[in-house]
Amino acid sequence: MFRTLDLGKVFGIDLKVHATVLVLAGVFALLNLASGGVAAALSVLFLLLSVAVAITLHELGHALTARLYGNPTHGITLYPFGGVAQLAHEARSAQEEVVVALAGPAVNIVLAALSALAWVLVGPALPGIETFLYLNLGLAVFNLVPAFPMDGGRVLRGGLWGVLGYGSATRLAARAGQGFAFVFGVLGLFTNPMLLVIAFFVYSHATAQLQRLDLRGYAPPQAPWVDPRGRVFVEPVREPAPPRAGQPWPWRGVAPQGPTPRGLAPQGPGAWTTRPSQSGRRVYVVWRPL
Repeated sequence: MFRTLDLGKVFGIDLKVHATVLVLAGVFALLNLASGGVAAALSVLFLLLSVAVAITLHELGHALTARLYGNPTHGITLYPFGGVAQLAHEARSAQEEVVVALAGPAVNIVLAALSALAWVLVGPALPGIETFLYLNLGLAVFNLVPAFPMDGGRVLRGGLWGVLGYGSATRLAARAGQGFAFVFGVLGLFTNPMLLVIAFFVYSHATAQLQRLDLRGYAPPQAPWVDPRGRVFVEPVREPAPPRAGQPWPWRGVAPQGPTPRGLAPQGPGAWTTRPSQSGRRVYVVWRPL
């Protein structure tokens, strides 16, 4: 029913907005127009625009920092609950995880500092500067809550990664995310209903991360790569028995041309290896010839 709308490119990154954002903005504007007139409607639209700008710059902080680690961003999409930067893959090291996660809140802190400076120098002559200051402070603090996949949860995982390893760190961070999702949901029932949406987002993504962890095992994510024999590494999948050569097999993988939903079991000995997953099932690490 609702779709995303293209807003253009920023630093070569596609910027989009979900149509529900525009619908909600129109609803809020009409409600304020009916209750407070044109001035009230324009005031709420200005506030929503400020929120959109702050969130967009926050996500650009993530995207441009990830680019320094060789991780491109497919796009940034604004939703009613916030923004999402679609990175090509997850962080491959604890340092990358922490630095990229902190880049977003750092942008908001810088914006808050600049707003405070402008407030001191200009004062009331610059309308909305006080609101922009507190808005960015609020975004920075809220995003640092250790609820995976929020920034604070990713910082938590990065901090635990070097001590406990990727798998245990991910599991603890995702469990913390599920716990905070429950807290957000309870608070949303009695305060701001938008917290219910955030609770659903956090819980669903934390749960999905736990499922991926069980599928992939405790190894950190890797980008697709080609070995000297010209074979493409494919993500592990769970199968009850080893496949026969040439047998159709619904494995999941990533080849240079993009996702491949189905393929053939590779030919020859040594084309696949096995290892146990967290659940005890066997995981087959498959190679597909180019």
